[in-house]
Amino acid sequence: MQYPREVIVAIYSCGPAGKIQSYNEAARRLWGGIPGDTPWSGAMRFLRMDGSPVPIDDLPPCRAWQTQAVVTGVFMIETSSGTRFPMTVHAELQCGADGHPAGVTVLITESRTIQPDPSSATPLPFENPSPVIRVVGIDRIGFANPAAEALLQQWNVSSGAPAPALIQRMVSDATAHGAPLDVEKTIGDRTYFIKVVPVADGVHANLYFTDITELKKLEHHLRCSQERFDALALHSPVATYIKDADGRYTQANPVACRYLGAVGDVVGLTDEDLLPPEMAALLHENDQEVIRLGQTIVSEEQVGRWRFLTSKFPLPDENGNLTQVGGVSVEITERAEIERKLRESEERFRILTDNAPVGIFLSSADGQALFVNRAWCTMAGMTTEKALGTGWTGALHPEDRERVTQGWDHAVDQHMASYSEFRFLHADGSVVWVHGCALQLTGPDGELTGYIGSCVDVTERMSADLLLQRQSARLRLLWEAAGVILSTERPDVMLQKLFEKISPHLELDAFFSFMVDPSGDDLALFSCSGITEEQKSQLGRLSFGQAICGTVALRREPMVVSCIQQSDDEMASLVRGYGVSVYACNPLMAGGELLGTLSFASRTRTHFDADEIEFLETITHSFTGAYVRWRLLEDLRSADRKKDEFLATLAHELRNPLAPIRTGLEVMKMAGGLSAPLEKVRATMERQMDQLVTLVNDLIDVSRITRGKLQLRLTQCRFADIVRSATEASLPGIIEAGHYLDVSVPDAEIHLNADPHRLAQVISNLLNNAAKYTPRGGTIRLAAEVGQGTLSVRVQDTGKGIPSGMLDRIFEMFAQIESPTQDHGGLGIGLTLVKSLIQMHGGSVRAESAGPGKGSTFHLQLPAIIREPAPAPSLAVAGNGHHASGKRVLIVDDNTDAAQVLAMAVTLMGHEVATAENGQVALDLVPGFRPHVVFMDLGMPVMDGWEAAKRLRAQPGSETIHLVALTGWGQDGDRERTRAAGFDQHLVKPADPETLRRVLLESAP
Repeated sequence: MQYPREVIVAIYSCGPAGKIQSYNEAARRLWGGIPGDTPWSGAMRFLRMDGSPVPIDDLPPCRAWQTQAVVTGVFMIETSSGTRFPMTVHAELQCGADGHPAGVTVLITESRTIQPDPSSATPLPFENPSPVIRVVGIDRIGFANPAAEALLQQWNVSSGAPAPALIQRMVSDATAHGAPLDVEKTIGDRTYFIKVVPVADGVHANLYFTDITELKKLEHHLRCSQERFDALALHSPVATYIKDADGRYTQANPVACRYLGAVGDVVGLTDEDLLPPEMAALLHENDQEVIRLGQTIVSEEQVGRWRFLTSKFPLPDENGNLTQVGGVSVEITERAEIERKLRESEERFRILTDNAPVGIFLSSADGQALFVNRAWCTMAGMTTEKALGTGWTGALHPEDRERVTQGWDHAVDQHMASYSEFRFLHADGSVVWVHGCALQLTGPDGELTGYIGSCVDVTERMSADLLLQRQSARLRLLWEAAGVILSTERPDVMLQKLFEKISPHLELDAFFSFMVDPSGDDLALFSCSGITEEQKSQLGRLSFGQAICGTVALRREPMVVSCIQQSDDEMASLVRGYGVSVYACNPLMAGGELLGTLSFASRTRTHFDADEIEFLETITHSFTGAYVRWRLLEDLRSADRKKDEFLATLAHELRNPLAPIRTGLEVMKMAGGLSAPLEKVRATMERQMDQLVTLVNDLIDVSRITRGKLQLRLTQCRFADIVRSATEASLPGIIEAGHYLDVSVPDAEIHLNADPHRLAQVISNLLNNAAKYTPRGGTIRLAAEVGQGTLSVRVQDTGKGIPSGMLDRIFEMFAQIESPTQDHGGLGIGLTLVKSLIQMHGGSVRAESAGPGKGSTFHLQLPAIIREPAPAPSLAVAGNGHHASGKRVLIVDDNTDAAQVLAMAVTLMGHEVATAENGQVALDLVPGFRPHVVFMDLGMPVMDGWEAAKRLRAQPGSETIHLVALTGWGQDGDRERTRAAGFDQHLVKPADPETLRRVLLESAP
C-alpha cells in the first residue's frame, strides 16, 4: 500500500447541509484544488477497506451531524487523481454561540493501523509544498526540500549542517521509542504538527511538517465563541437554560433562575423541585417531545404566573447522543393579554365585514392575503382557506392573472395604493367582473404595516361595456370585410379572403358556397374551405331540397342548425360527417332571383347568437351584391373579348383584299407607261390605300393598348432619325394639301430610350392631324427643345383650332370635333394612340388652342439622354429602289389574286417566282425550286402556314431559306406563334413595297 510521501493532516469544516466552508492546504491537495459541491466529502471519495464506496449518509461528518456525536474510523481515501490511502478520519460536531449545532469539523490523518512499506517511505518528495527533512544520525541535516529549506532559515541552518537542537531532541526521542513520534511545535509565527519517523536502519529519521496554524486559530475562535455565548446567556434579557437527560438544569442564566423562583443558582435542580407538580409535568413532557423528535419546538408555556414563548431544541451529551435540551424563553404575559383583546376585536371586525355588501380583504406589507370576508369569497368563488397567502390569485381569470398580479406586486414594492378591474372565474365557468381597490395601512411611525381593500361587483356595467365593444368590433369587422369585397374581383377568391378575415372572430372552421347551375336544375359547389380535397370532390352538386343548403335554396329562407353532433336530423347528416356542430346558411338573392347559397360552420361551437347570425346575413348580402357586380363585369369582359376578336378578324379580312390592291398599284408603278391622268388616278388610289391601311392598323393598336397587350421595343435611338421617319411618312399628305412644313430640331445629339417606330407613329399622327384640320396653304411647325433631361416636342398648326370644351376630351377614344360644313374622316382614335404611346414611354402630352379658327398646338414631354449611346438602328429606309441580284422566291397564299399580283411585283423587281395555294403544295415545290425566300400566308386550307413552316424547318438545308410570314393576322400572339414555328420575319398585309424590297435585298442569296 502506497502512502503519500508527506505526513497528511487534512482539516476541513462543513455547514449543516454538508457544504464545505473552510479547509487547510493538505485538504486542498487531497481534493486536487477546490473542494467541489459534493456534500460532506468534497472531491475526495471515502471507501471501505474492501474498496466499496461509503454511502453519503454513512460518511463520518454526516453521521456526526445526524447523531450529534463524535465519529472516528479508518477509511480508504481516494484522491481526485485516483490514488488511494488508508487514513484515520475523526469527525466532531461544532456548536455556535447560541449552543446550537453549527457544523462539523473533520480531521484526516495517516492511519497507524497499517504500517507502510519502509522502502516506499525512503524517497523524499522534493516537490512537496510542506517541509520534509531527513536527519542523518541524530544531529545532521541530510536532506531538506525547498519548503524545509525556508523553515531552516529560522535557525540559519541549511542542508548538510548540524540540525537545530529542537530537531535533534525530537529525533532522539523518536529513535529511543523506536516508533513514529507526533509533536506540535511553534516555530516563528507558525504552528506545525510534526511527525518524526525513524527509518528502518535506525540511523536516519524523516520529519514531516504540517502547518496547523489555521487549525489553532479555528480552535481559538471556537473557544472565544463559547465564551461569547456564555456571556450572552448570562446577560440576556430572556431566560436561557440547558437540562440533562434527567431534567436537571446544567446551565441557567439569572433571568431563568428568577422566573423559576430560585434565590440562587438552579444547577442540579429539576422542574419538580421548583414548580407545582402539574406545571412541572407539562414542562417535562415538552422536553421529552423535543428529545424524541430530535428537532426544535416553539410553543407557549406557563411558568408560575408568567406566560412564555419558548423555543426548545435538542443538544448532544458528551457521547454525542441527543439527550439534553436547550431552551430560550421570552416572557409574553402582557402580550398574551393584548392578543386576547385583539382576538375579540378581530371577531367583531369579522362579523362586521362578513355582513358587508362588498368584498373586503386584508394583506400584509409584503402582499400576502391575511383575511377575506364572505362577500369576497362569493365574488371569487373560493373559500377563505384557499384565498389566504397568494392563493387568491387562483380565482383570477387566466387572461387577467398576469396583469393583476404584476400590478399588485408593483404596488407592494413601491408601497403604493392599487386600483384595477379584473375578472374572477368560477368553477362553473361563470365570470364576475370586479373593481378592486387597496389602500395602505401604516403604523405609529408611518411605516407600512399592510393593506386593506375592497372589491365591488361591476359585472352588469362591464357586460354593457363589453356589448358596446363587441358591437364596435363587429362594425370594424364589417368595414374590413367591405374592404375585401371592394378590393377583390374574383368572387371565389373574395370568399376565401372574407373567411380568413371573419373566421378568427367567430370561431368559424368552414364555409360552403353553392351556385345555381346554368340549367337551373340543381346547385353546384362554387367555393369552400375547411374540408379535405376528397370531401370536396364527393360534394359536387346538391339537388333543391337536399341537405341544409338545398333546403335553403328551395325555401329561399335562412336556416341555422345548432348542436348538430347531438342531433339525428337527416337534413344535417352531410355536415355532421364533416364534424360540424353549428351551421348557418343564407340564400343569395338578387332582385327576386336565387343565385345560390352561402353557409358558415364551426366545429368548436354549438350555436351562434342573434348578433352573429345577423352579422353573417349582412356578409351574405354584401357578397351577393359583389357577385352580381362581378357577373355583370364578366359579361362586359366577354363582350369586350368578342369585340377584340371581331376587330382582329375584321383587320384580317380587310388586309387580305388590300394586299393585292396595294401590290397591284405598285406593279402599275413599276411597269410604267401610264398616261398622266391614269398616273394621277393611280397615285390617288395609292394615297387612299395608305390611309385605309393606317386606319386598320390604328384600330388594332388601340385595341391592344386598351387590353395592355401592346409592348414597346425599347432601344437607344436618335431623335433626328425619328423626326425624319415621321416627316417622310407625313410629307406626301402635307404637300398634297399645299401646306408649309417648318421643322426645327436642336443641333445637339438627342437620344431617347424608346421604341423608335412608335414615337415616329406619334409624331406622324400629329402631323397628319395638323394637315387634315388646316385649310389649304396653312403652316405646320415641328419644333423640339432640350431641358434638364427632358425633351419637349411641339406640333403647331394654323388650322381650325379646338373649342375649349374639347381640350380635355380630345384624347378620348372616338372623340372628334364636329364640323357642320366638312367631314374630315377618320375614326377619332389617332390622338388616343398618341396619348397612350407617350405615357408608355414615361412622358406626357397636352393640347392648347385659343379657340375655333386659331390653330392648335400639341406639347410632348419625354425623358432624354444627352450623350453618345451605343449605335441605334436607323429608321431610314434600307432599300434604295435598285433591284437586288435575282433570287428564287416562293409565294404561298390561298388567295389567288393576292399571290398572282405579288408574284408580278416580285418578278418586276428582278427575281424568279413560283406560287403555291397551300402549305402542302409549297412543301412539294421546295426540293425542286430551292427558294431563297418564301412569303407564306398563315390561314390556308389543307395545310396552314404554321404547320408548313415547322415541316420545312425539319428538312435538311432549310436553314438557308429566309421564311417570311405574310398575313392579315398581326396580334402579338400571332407573331409569337410564327416565331415558334420557325419564321424569320412577320409582315402584315398589305405589305409596303419598300419593305418587300428590303426583305429581298437583305436575305441571303
